[in-house]
This record gives sequence, C-alpha cells and structure tokens, in this order.
Amino acid sequence: MSMRIQVDQARCHGHQMCAIAAPKLFGSDEIGNAAVLIAGDVPRDLEAAARRAEGNCPERAIEIIE
Repeated sequence: MSMRIQVDQARCHGHQMCAIAAPKLFGSDEIGNAAVLIAGDVPRDLEAAARRAEGNCPERAIEIIE
C-alpha cells in the first residue's frame, strides 16, 4: 500500500512541527508554512516519520492519503 502526504495550506500556521518530526519530508515555503519535500509516494522507511509529523501538527493540517 502506498502513502502520500499533503498539507492544507489554509490550516497551516507555520509552526514547523512537521519539519522537526520529519525533516526529510517537510520544509517550509516562502512564507514559512509547511511544504512537502517529496513528490509522489512516501518511501516506506519514512512512513513512521510521516505519521509522527501528522500527529505533531497543532492545526491538523497534514493529511495522509493511503
């Protein structure tokens, strides 16, 4: 089963908790909000980090699609 991630930019406030939890998956855009660093499926070895990032987001702006 594949996993993809996306950020709801309307909900993101730029706390960067996702980037702290999963720096290989998340960075920031030009205004400091979260940006997904990979296109397509999340590598299997980073799936746990993606879930950690989702759980750490105070705004619940990260969506995991399976």
